[in-house]
Amino acid sequence: MTDPTMCFIALSCIRRDYGWTEPTQVTPLLARMIYNMQTIFLFDLHFYDTGPVDVHERYMMSEGWHCQGRPSTFDALYSLQYLASSIAYQTPSLPAFTWYNNQRTEFVWHGAKITLSMFCEMGQELMQLTYKAFFDKVFLGIDWSISGYLADDLSNTSPGYSFITDARNSKYYDRTAFMREIMETPHLREEFVIAIIPQGTPLLNLARARTWLNDYSNALGWLMTNTEVEGGSPSRGTELTCIQLLNTPYRTRGLYAIGRCIAILCQYSKTSANMERDTLIPHVLDTFSQEIIKIVAFKAHPFAQQLIKILYPNKPNLLSLWRTNLFVKYDRLFDTNDISSTLRMVSLKSLETPLGIRDY
Repeated sequence: MTDPTMCFIALSCIRRDYGWTEPTQVTPLLARMIYNMQTIFLFDLHFYDTGPVDVHERYMMSEGWHCQGRPSTFDALYSLQYLASSIAYQTPSLPAFTWYNNQRTEFVWHGAKITLSMFCEMGQELMQLTYKAFFDKVFLGIDWSISGYLADDLSNTSPGYSFITDARNSKYYDRTAFMREIMETPHLREEFVIAIIPQGTPLLNLARARTWLNDYSNALGWLMTNTEVEGGSPSRGTELTCIQLLNTPYRTRGLYAIGRCIAILCQYSKTSANMERDTLIPHVLDTFSQEIIKIVAFKAHPFAQQLIKILYPNKPNLLSLWRTNLFVKYDRLFDTNDISSTLRMVSLKSLETPLGIRDY
């Protein structure tokens, strides 16, 4: 086997116990590889610097490498996908889930007996950890409270619009509120400010600023997991991690103020290529998450953007990342593995078995 892609596929199918991965676990890997190759060919057609200028000529040059029926890595991946899918459909398997009692309050999952009340305990544990992450390390003991009507034009798709930037909510949105509270609180000013330069501008303690941003990113991870558990039917990880605060020229936001509630609107993208549109799935949050997200959107995120601008003045993309997205992991977006690892840690304590996002 001389094709490096095929070698990668083969090695990726070896489990830690040196057995082979089940066919149902192989098909997602093959699908990602095929999609990535198609994306690279599309990029090559439009942005490659050398070769013919005409897009059609470029396509003809590379056609043999991204079509089925001709010997190529792309064709081999599709053949493996068909084979793995056929084996997966034909392989008999016993259920991982069975009810344990007639009242449907207990069940067995992969050999572990779980009661429905355990999920309530898991939700309470997750909420307590989220509360601790924000109020102990992020909000710094400052009493933030945002109450009252939030104006939100749900039909407004203009780039940059959100209930955060709506002029009718200007009394809640103050970009300097967090820094002002720090400057007015002696022990916080001592932590975050080294000195005041002659012009009156505070000289920031960069190490403390990075620590706060890291704590804030971790807290956002807890909030995202709490949203997954408490926000109605579970979402796919890729739907939740890309939630945007503001409309952009390419995508509408995912955070809305609907009546008295704060809702997250996931855009289901698995079948977008076939349906030519996204399916919108709203998730109304619990009261705790709603209050936290209000403070995040109006107070904490603007402060994080201020710190990013100071710490990384030559990285405008990083500032744009924090300005646009709700869940940010310092210098990137969260991914499904981040949610799964947090959920496994909490479920192991409450359910006595680790559940990832797919299992949940």
